[in-house]
Amino acid sequence: MTSPAAAVTLEQLADDQATVWLVARLAAAGGGDFGENVARPLAVSAMCRSLGLDLSLAPQLDGWYRVIAASVEDGGDGRAVSGAAAEAMIGNAAWSLVREPGLIRRVRADPELISRVVDESTRLFPAAASVHRYTTRAVELAGVRLPSGAFVDVSLLAANRDPQVFDHSDRFDVTRTNLRDQLTFARGPHMCIGIGLARHEAQVALQAMLDVGGQVRLGHDAVGPHGHTFVRPRRLSVVVDG
Repeated sequence: MTSPAAAVTLEQLADDQATVWLVARLAAAGGGDFGENVARPLAVSAMCRSLGLDLSLAPQLDGWYRVIAASVEDGGDGRAVSGAAAEAMIGNAAWSLVREPGLIRRVRADPELISRVVDESTRLFPAAASVHRYTTRAVELAGVRLPSGAFVDVSLLAANRDPQVFDHSDRFDVTRTNLRDQLTFARGPHMCIGIGLARHEAQVALQAMLDVGGQVRLGHDAVGPHGHTFVRPRRLSVVVDG
């Protein structure tokens, strides 16, 4: 699957319609790598704009977070960085939607389902596979005694698939009544402060995909979400017909 040839300009990323333009560009080319051509530039430009940084810094920031993300994934013991996590979340949501043609038809008929697609994709495929915490006091957890100050690596992948909380927990189901009873964005004082922006980015990206019209499907070389530190599609190639 080839990628669109035209380069993304800073002016296009600075526009409020950046997401629409990125998806339209991909559709005009008949498809391509959604991660590289939509999710990544959208995540980086959104972070720049949110932090009040000049978009001319976007390529430099992109380079930095590629290096950081790679080193964290290789080491397997670090924390997610904002750009990588945002790109992963958008990619996972797109994967969840596009891999099921029936779901695309349902969401086109009822756009209110977009937020549910995003929430269910973050449950099954949390962008950061785990979070790190330290116990503030001695505690016993599932029969294991932990002293005060103990390091705890919480698997979000496992927690979000707890069968005691989610029926048929491995199934993608946008009709769940407890979609947000998940730990993807953590809870309490350490809850992700970018939760609203992250959800909004993913929802806008999915809406833009649906608005291009025609049939949107996964490319033959697409590889789904997985990863030790960052959970994201290894290759999110899409094809747009018609």
